[in-house]
Amino acid sequence: MKTKNNFFLLISMVTVYIIGVLFYSYYLFAQERQKTYDIIDKRLTLAAVGGALFLSDEYHDNLLTPDAIDAATFLDKATQLTRYNDLIGTDYIYTFIQIDGKVRFASTSYKPKERAKIYDEYFAYYEDASTALVDIFNHPKTVFETTKDKWGYFRSILIPKQSTNGTLYVIGADLEVSDVEVYLDGVYWRSIFSALYFFVLLTPFAYLFYRRFKKDTDTLEEVVRERTLQLTQEKKKITDSIEYASLIQKTLIPKEALLKNYFDDAFVIWKPRDIVGGDIYLFEIMNHDDEALLMVIDGTGHGVSGAFVTMLVKAIEQDITNTLHKTQEEISPLVILQTFHTKLQKVLTELEANNKTKIYIGFDGGILYINKRDQTLKYAGANTPLFVIRDDKLEKFTAGRDSIGYANQSEAFKCKEHHIPITPSMQLYISTDGYYDQTGGTKGFAMGKKYFTNILMQHQQENMKKQKEALLEEFDHYLHNVDIKDDITVVGLRL
Repeated sequence: MKTKNNFFLLISMVTVYIIGVLFYSYYLFAQERQKTYDIIDKRLTLAAVGGALFLSDEYHDNLLTPDAIDAATFLDKATQLTRYNDLIGTDYIYTFIQIDGKVRFASTSYKPKERAKIYDEYFAYYEDASTALVDIFNHPKTVFETTKDKWGYFRSILIPKQSTNGTLYVIGADLEVSDVEVYLDGVYWRSIFSALYFFVLLTPFAYLFYRRFKKDTDTLEEVVRERTLQLTQEKKKITDSIEYASLIQKTLIPKEALLKNYFDDAFVIWKPRDIVGGDIYLFEIMNHDDEALLMVIDGTGHGVSGAFVTMLVKAIEQDITNTLHKTQEEISPLVILQTFHTKLQKVLTELEANNKTKIYIGFDGGILYINKRDQTLKYAGANTPLFVIRDDKLEKFTAGRDSIGYANQSEAFKCKEHHIPITPSMQLYISTDGYYDQTGGTKGFAMGKKYFTNILMQHQQENMKKQKEALLEEFDHYLHNVDIKDDITVVGLRL
């Protein structure tokens, strides 16, 4: 009788253990799934909200017929979406409109092999529109959904928006999640098998499996080797993806030769701390060939996160400069910074609403307006001063102390806009803080602006190429075996 009771006690303990293992394994699976999809959803939100900036507010105003937009314009917008899509790491970014009750494509990113026929997608009827997508046009709200169709297994975000004239459209982004689901299934089953495996090893009956222990150990080591190889391959995929993002980022910034051709002489130092970075500089010819804008931007963060910010900045910059081209209004660097601030805060509000979390995105930087015809310069900056050398003297034009963007900043950005007359052979320098905030030297202190400007003054008589070489040489010398801590951008101009 006692033996029988012990047997039932053992069976009960085993049953409770197995049930506990199943519940705990499901708990781990649910936690990992939630964490994984939270990351995916944040990426999708950034893709969709940023993608809308590249299209501009008025793009969807009059898309009522198949010939409402020409192929060149559609391809230009599709290419911009594709570059942003590739940098963010999503599979597609697209927009829909609804005409006569039918959901139609208004814009979309593309894969390389799809480029030649991408215009065929414009105004195409989307037969596989989900119920959630159709319903958004009647009851606008942001939706996340996971769907399977002929193109694959996707996690998507759908955000309703209004164009300038009030036209309702939906911008969405997709990420293929078949591999994610396989990974999550693996997490679930591995946790069950691991728990059961260790249970077997630790029970009084473990000695029955002792002869197999060595074999199991060898098998486990083989699994570890295979998993290590998988992780190595995954790391290579990630690295390749980041390197591709670096190529995309480099296409956004102007070549140094462009500045050299426009000014009497020029140099650019652009050194991301990682493969990609949060610094970007932009140059645009404006209403006539003698009028231009130079922007030097230091975005939040480094690496991939910083690169996301530079893409948002590029999208907003493009929207601002397109508007200035159309209106032909007087250009003000201060007003441009204020517009950046307003638009970026609008994006942050949208991102935070969709992700239900605080997002800290913004930038410091300076905007220089050059008008050769009127012989005038205008400058406004956010924590980024302008340095000018003329008549063997250094002048510093101060910047505002607030940054652009960030949800905790005041709504109105304020700083002084400097109006500077152009004089022969004057030299101008704009630098992000990555150069002069670098620690090093014999005492490990930050370099400081004084050290930076001393280099400029010492080499002012040399051409811009020599000045660039001097700045790089002095920087490397000052590092003193310390790692680079920030992205670096320095632009020098001679008028």
